[in-house]
Amino acid sequence: MTLLKRQDSYLPSILNHFFEGEFFKDGSLSTNRHSVPSVNILNHEKNFEIEVAAPGFNKEDFSIELKKNVLQISTSHTEEINDKPGNYTRREFHYGSFVRNFTLPDLADMNNISAEYTNGILRINIPKMESAIETNKRITIK
Repeated sequence: MTLLKRQDSYLPSILNHFFEGEFFKDGSLSTNRHSVPSVNILNHEKNFEIEVAAPGFNKEDFSIELKKNVLQISTSHTEEINDKPGNYTRREFHYGSFVRNFTLPDLADMNNISAEYTNGILRINIPKMESAIETNKRITIK
């Protein structure tokens, strides 16, 4: 399973570092609002498992699509703006959106992918095709 990576050039990373300074973290210009969640990819004997750390979402916020051999996980959640009385010094509660793409290997069983979302972790189970599962058995010599 291959993770599709985005390549950033050197200049934008310098600008991102500049704009991530304390001066710009007022809640409207901060770039950390649209971060991409971390993932774990496990390779078990009979399946692959992708764990996506995405707390604060509901399972209805997620969309998982398979396009050829690319699994796309995306979500979108808009921030409800309310005029709740309070004297905020800093306000960072926000849920944005993200998209992650994974190229699945040929041995993945594309027809039996399943997913569940519990305790802020989206778990996607991708079974391996029967022909790809290694069978270990002892051969007796006659």
